[in-house]
Amino acid sequence: MSEPISHDDRTRTAVSDAARYVEQWLALHQRLDRVPGVQLAILHGDDVVASHAFGAADLTSGEPLTTDDRFRIASHSKTFTATAIHALAERGELRLDDRVASLVSDLDRTPIGEVTLRELLGHGGGVVRDGWRADHWQLSYAFPDTARLVELASDRADVLARNDRFKYSNVGYSVLGLVVEAVTGEAYAAHVQRQLLDPLGLSATTADLDPQDSSATAAMATGHSAIAFGGERIPIDHIATGAMAPATGFVSTASD
Repeated sequence: MSEPISHDDRTRTAVSDAARYVEQWLALHQRLDRVPGVQLAILHGDDVVASHAFGAADLTSGEPLTTDDRFRIASHSKTFTATAIHALAERGELRLDDRVASLVSDLDRTPIGEVTLRELLGHGGGVVRDGWRADHWQLSYAFPDTARLVELASDRADVLARNDRFKYSNVGYSVLGLVVEAVTGEAYAAHVQRQLLDPLGLSATTADLDPQDSSATAAMATGHSAIAFGGERIPIDHIATGAMAPATGFVSTASD
């Protein structure tokens, strides 16, 4: 009589089959939807069971996309910021129910200064999503530096009562980055690099991208616009996200 198939073996087989299907599906839709390039990584337990890249890293040059090319991971950045805040809480360096203003003096006597870290973490602080002027998302001007973020967080940032309902906020998570800096005395990027990225071995992940660093930009896939009127996608210049990196600035690969 043959040996029964273990639960772990069945799971590995199912994951492997699913990975092959997802790979084929993504490869098809990358072409059908005219997406420049797609990376795929599937983790099962501690093992990367699939790592693939489809399409081009740059449509102008036609350079193929690889699994090592880096992408902006946008709001996945918030998971690192939340982890940094919780780690500081576990070490007793702050409390989740601390008011923002008790840690970031520049936001004292502002509505957002009364919001707690817990409320910002859960998007329950009633804080504006991007600020009253958010043209940086359209690349009309640079992303805010610290002084500009403080201005955005101080001016008409309270759009709902606290804990009234879920209100997604990039400004709120950027302010959490200011909290990390105030509590640790370190730049946000340096702190998460030392406390999170290096210990986890995330060698292809950084908190932001310096567009003046040629080695960093060379590792990036080129960003492209939506399909324009002429039926083509337009390359987008690499930028830094400044003080909003805690909400949106991280760079990584699918495998990382």
